Amino acid sequence: MPKRRQRRHGDLPAGFVWREGRPRWVPSPARRKQGWRATDLKDAWGKWLPRGAAIEKAQAIADAVDRWVAGHAVPSAMVAIAPKGADLAGALGAALNPRSIGVLLDAYYNGGLLRLADKTQADYKSKLKRFLETVAGSADEDKVERVKAMDIDILLPPGFNEPGDFELERAYETLRDSAGESMAFGVLACVSAWLGWCVKKKRIWPTNPAKLVERSVPDGRLVVFEWPELVALVRQAEAVGLPSIADAIILAVDLSWSEQDILALTRGQENLGPDGKVRMKHRRIKTGVAGNPPLLKIGRDRLNVIKARWAHETVQPTSLIVCELTGNPWSDDTFRHKFAEIRAAVAAGDPANGRAPMPSIASRQFRDLRDTAVTYAYEAGLNLQEICSRTLHAPDRAQQVITKHYGSIRQSIADEAGAKLDAHFERMGYDFEPLLALPAPAQTEGQ
Repeated sequence: MPKRRQRRHGDLPAGFVWREGRPRWVPSPARRKQGWRATDLKDAWGKWLPRGAAIEKAQAIADAVDRWVAGHAVPSAMVAIAPKGADLAGALGAALNPRSIGVLLDAYYNGGLLRLADKTQADYKSKLKRFLETVAGSADEDKVERVKAMDIDILLPPGFNEPGDFELERAYETLRDSAGESMAFGVLACVSAWLGWCVKKKRIWPTNPAKLVERSVPDGRLVVFEWPELVALVRQAEAVGLPSIADAIILAVDLSWSEQDILALTRGQENLGPDGKVRMKHRRIKTGVAGNPPLLKIGRDRLNVIKARWAHETVQPTSLIVCELTGNPWSDDTFRHKFAEIRAAVAAGDPANGRAPMPSIASRQFRDLRDTAVTYAYEAGLNLQEICSRTLHAPDRAQQVITKHYGSIRQSIADEAGAKLDAHFERMGYDFEPLLALPAPAQTEGQ
């Protein structure tokens, strides 16, 4: 190990720069080529260090660089500015600083994310984990832990005329090329929510750098079940002894709710109004929006089927949708797995028993039942408020969702709109003849 150079009073560490009251450490061109990156000299909470403390920090960086040149590991606290792939001293299990990616992620998981539904939290965590793996270039735990040890400033874009990648942009482009535009957009949206929370609650930066990444908004996914597909799914669920999945399918088409909302239904939510209508009182798990929409005939009839199925039981279940395999409410994973088996069987068909293959259903998912229900509502002529009363979207969100997913669907809607306008013009007595009767061409001189 090289002997530490004694700095004389008045000498400044190699790389130390002081400009307009803001100190930085900037590597020499040779070190920059080796992979070292410039950094602001701030404290653990992101405030600029005073001159004395900034000089001490710059000296620590310069010493670490000298040790690295001599073949030693880089302190884990400096991983954000060290060459990629450099050996780190105590990167795994080391105490992380308050501005490290890992600490701020944990703070978000235990703070801002808790207001979301469990299923949504799991989705966010999955996407943020995908982001870390993309930045690390691998799903290897050690490499991901190294990324979590990095200072959050690694995610900022390089300054003007500075080398280096904008990690957020690089991760988005990598995901877009490897996993598709929808996945890249979804991951970056979760990262942006996390960083936005860090900006607002932790004051790490004045603005959210994720908003600087140029991205394409993917088209809304819209899949609509055809009626024969729904019938085939329900019959297959009944045939394999899982009528509760048929219950869930029918109620999802009736109520246009998500899988987690349908599976969470209990007996106490159904209620009979003074007008004799059977309603289903519910508060959406994801958004908290409440409603009490009436069940359609298809839902009322299925509710009677469910009650008849349990009529002989001494102990009635609390849940409306009960897993036949366990006698308990369905877990998300088991339900999804069994739904996929039923869908695959319908897609394959059973020619020996007169069931033709139905390959169109192979890519359908339970969540597509919500698209299906809203499509039926649109085709029936329900207005925005009427659709919201059933989907339980928040009013300020409903128009965005419907415009994205249902604003240009199905030829039947356009045909019905044209028929309504024709009927309106006829009722108003509009005379189209003056518009259609073209005047005779003017006579020119000499004709």
